[in-house]
Amino acid sequence: MRLVANVLKGMPFSHADAQLRNMTQKSVLPLRKALHSAGANAEHNYHLRIADLFVRNILIDPGPSLKRMRPRARGSGFPILKRTSHVTVILGIMRGKEDGTQSKDFVAQQEIKRTPQKTEVHLRKKFVQQAKSRASRIKQRATTRTGAKTRAFQRKAI
Repeated sequence: MRLVANVLKGMPFSHADAQLRNMTQKSVLPLRKALHSAGANAEHNYHLRIADLFVRNILIDPGPSLKRMRPRARGSGFPILKRTSHVTVILGIMRGKEDGTQSKDFVAQQEIKRTPQKTEVHLRKKFVQQAKSRASRIKQRATTRTGAKTRAFQRKAI
């Protein structure tokens, strides 16, 4: 799928569609569908002309894999992974290069960005504090116990 996607990068929308129509690979149909969807979104939601669009980037990310088994000798099985992928088509607007304006990016698929609630530094401090409190509890238990039950390294509860 990435081989076909790399051919389309940087092409005008109409040339990319014509290229996909003439290719014979299996991955052409889903890529063509995603490209048409991105063009329709740009035309309907942002009121852009398809003639002004070009393919800035196509991202092919791994999706979930369907896990199946193929029977083998002596009752064993061989795993089969039916891989899927997430396709993100990023279109750009071709502006007049004579007037010096830059092209504007248009992302066809909305990406959800999560903001982390706790930063790494906060988590690291919390982890260090937990480790220190754990070590102090182990020392306290070791000093209160007497006799054969005292252990040098406390790994399990007695």
